[in-house]
Amino acid sequence: MENTIKSDDHYWDVIKKAWPSIIMAYQEHEDKKPIIEYSLPDHVIYAYPANEYIDRLGFEKREDARKIYQNACLEHKMMIFVKDMENRILQSYVTEIE
Repeated sequence: MENTIKSDDHYWDVIKKAWPSIIMAYQEHEDKKPIIEYSLPDHVIYAYPANEYIDRLGFEKREDARKIYQNACLEHKMMIFVKDMENRILQSYVTEIE
C-alpha cells in the first residue's frame, strides 16, 4: 500500500503541484494527525480523522493502511491518499511534513 515514489509517478506529480494546499489542510488539523485525501479529477483536498478513513477502506487494505499510518506518525510523517475516481485508483503515499 505504501508507495515508493518514482520520478515518473503521475500521482506524485499531482501531489507536488497541490503541495501548499495539502500542507495547509494538514496543518489545520495537525493535532489530530489527519489522513489527507486528494480527490481527482475535481482536485479537492480533504483532511479526515485517520481511524474513520481507514475503517472505510476495503477489508484487505485496512490493516496494512493502519500499520503504515501508525509508522508514519511515529516518524512524524503524513499519509496522503490520491483518490482517482475516473480510473478507480486509490494510491497512498507517506511523506515528510514540511
